[in-house]
Amino acid sequence: RQVIDLAADGFAASPIGRSPHDAVQFVLIMVLFALLASRARDSLNSGRFFSEIGREHTEVSLFDPQPLQVFGRRGLRLSLNWFLGSAFASLLALDASAPGIVAGVIVLTLGLGAASLVIPARGIHAAIRDAKHAELARIRTDLEREGAALLAPDARDGAGSRVPALVAYEERVSAVREWPFDASTLVRFTALAALATGSWLGGAIVERILEMWVP
Repeated sequence: RQVIDLAADGFAASPIGRSPHDAVQFVLIMVLFALLASRARDSLNSGRFFSEIGREHTEVSLFDPQPLQVFGRRGLRLSLNWFLGSAFASLLALDASAPGIVAGVIVLTLGLGAASLVIPARGIHAAIRDAKHAELARIRTDLEREGAALLAPDARDGAGSRVPALVAYEERVSAVREWPFDASTLVRFTALAALATGSWLGGAIVERILEMWVP
């Protein structure tokens, strides 16, 4: 008898047992998690596909980054799905029996949004980094050779004349960005992240106001 009573009390205290409304909300949250898991898998697989294309099948030009920014824009589109999802999920905070679960969903979607921006660009980032380091190594080899010729005891007129041009070229190569994100992409990403975070904070504030003024 005591075991039965304890089980009944535990069920009544659970999200399913408190009321039909809580039971429906609990089921919806579980469905939401299942959809998030499925969407996360598809998003990560898409990101890895673009990363492989960037790493293995894309020609890198250090001084023409425009064609490579397609990888950053692809990541931004994937992030858009997650940040909008986070903004919509924050609406659950207005009537949530388990705010910790809602907060967990929002943190998860924000994290997936950030990962969705970076993963498609990882491959091209590695390709740009390798091309940049190889070019810098070549320039520094030439600089070392020119410096040795300039400082040699039997240096001829004009020895080391290429040093200023090589130094300027080295500085330009060093300044090449290794990630395919232009200012527009970063500004949009920041705005989307702020929208998702602001939606969650706004929902929490509205919830507190309702608790204060609505009996």
